[in-house]
Amino acid sequence: MIKSVSNNDVAGFDIEQKLFKQRQHEKQIMGAVNVDAEDKQIVSLGKTGPSWAGAPEAAKSAVKDTLWDFNACGLPYVWSHYGIRGEGVNVFVLDTGIDNHHPVFKSGESRITAKSFVSGVPSPQDGAGHGTWVCGKIAGAGIGLAPHCNLYSLRVLDDSGTGRAEFTNKALEWILKQENLFPHVINMSLGSSKKNVKQEKLLWQLYKKGAAIVVASGNDGDDEKFYPAAYSGVLAVGAVDKNRTKAEFSNYGANLAVCAPGVACYSAYMGGGFRLLQGTSMAAPTVAGLLTLGYSYAFSKNEFPGSKLRDKIIAALEASAQDLGDQGKDPFYGFGCIDGRGFFEKLNLSL
Repeated sequence: MIKSVSNNDVAGFDIEQKLFKQRQHEKQIMGAVNVDAEDKQIVSLGKTGPSWAGAPEAAKSAVKDTLWDFNACGLPYVWSHYGIRGEGVNVFVLDTGIDNHHPVFKSGESRITAKSFVSGVPSPQDGAGHGTWVCGKIAGAGIGLAPHCNLYSLRVLDDSGTGRAEFTNKALEWILKQENLFPHVINMSLGSSKKNVKQEKLLWQLYKKGAAIVVASGNDGDDEKFYPAAYSGVLAVGAVDKNRTKAEFSNYGANLAVCAPGVACYSAYMGGGFRLLQGTSMAAPTVAGLLTLGYSYAFSKNEFPGSKLRDKIIAALEASAQDLGDQGKDPFYGFGCIDGRGFFEKLNLSL
């Protein structure tokens, strides 16, 4: 049974060699396999850091230290200087659902779609809190990076944080089938210590289509393989604290792309409340939200969605990250902690 945890282009690289390796990898993961047994495996939230169920918090102003993570990443500058809030961008969150009655989502109700893929649980309403928190960080009014995006909350886990791999895969299949709904950004603050071949295939198809797939690196504090963070074509995100130091629980390894604040971070919670939580689950939606702003800005410059634009956006994110740890990309911080101001400067040059 699988456990799911809520959680620049390289200079001088030979292009033909890169394309060849990509084609070989695609053949490998797109081959016919028997995945029935994998789809029946159990999925659960598992560890999300020491203070997953943090104490309730009152609603607070975004100008206070509550949103220290946004200040640390230079996001207030991005909002004021570029004047964008995620307009025109489709963001898909696979999680425990959403409390779409929460006040932070009221102003964007027309842009929120919620669906459940959990067998026997038709309601997309969040009964765990995790999905609401993640959606709030991306699209909540006053607490989210991109409150004007088109948010799709796809419930793949029940109130106990438990489901099956097939629920997640059905949600990914649903995204692929939406011919008139481009998958700009996908956030998966969940994962497993076991590989699921069908999920790898679906994520690769979405990557090839041009989606930016953001996933939590995991909260076991080790470098063991963790999925979907270990799959090709995804952006694995680690967590840092207020001192820009790797959070003790944050997984690391060669697959880690970037890191973002993930300790004592503030967002909405089910029942109309708010919580300070920690985990790579909290870091991932901050990255997803920044990418959403990047897409929105690109659209204002008449750029069209697809793999080419996605690659420009990811390249700008990685090139602008503030280097931490050993010089250059390293297994503990990836390219470094995301930097909103630098990201937009790099992106503007490439558009």
